[in-house]
Amino acid sequence: MGSDLNETVGALLIGVLVTAVGYGITTMQTYLYMNRFPKDPWYIRWTVWSLLLLDTTHIMLSWHMTYYYLILNFDNRPALDDSVWSFNITVVVTAVITVIVHCFYARRVYILGNQNSFLTIIILALSLIRLICGTIVTVKIFILQKLALLPIKIPAEVGTGLGAGTLADCIITGSLVYFLRGHKSGFNQLLTKSPTGRLIMVF
Repeated sequence: MGSDLNETVGALLIGVLVTAVGYGITTMQTYLYMNRFPKDPWYIRWTVWSLLLLDTTHIMLSWHMTYYYLILNFDNRPALDDSVWSFNITVVVTAVITVIVHCFYARRVYILGNQNSFLTIIILALSLIRLICGTIVTVKIFILQKLALLPIKIPAEVGTGLGAGTLADCIITGSLVYFLRGHKSGFNQLLTKSPTGRLIMVF
């Protein structure tokens, strides 16, 4: 990691800054949702709060990671080759966030698909693979401790996990587009009445 600062800690810094912007958008959306839909079922509200808590944990781990490499180990290139604990944990936290989101949308696919369980089972299975691979990768990173070894020792786990998650995303997106095609709702009109609503729709 210490060979080229522009491609290592530079990329890390930019990634964390972009993530912080996304976290701000997530926080705003959570606040607006809780104020506009206070009577939604408890499990939906629990899902939203859980995702916000996990997103908060993720951004805090990212900040610690950045502080560790850029401040605590400033001008200490050998330290850039070691994985810090906050970096390791972000992998499994991301996997957990992905699983919760997939489960939420799998339920929507099940409902909109007239309770067709085939697609739902596929989505849940792929999501489970994503979680298992994320957990395995986290454990192996703690064991290896050297970032240079990661592309050599864990490419299969990383590729399988990300591939399963991406495939689940594609199935969810395609299914919802298919099931919702032709359906009209006043929800879009409700959102587009205000600048804030239009901003939310963009994201």
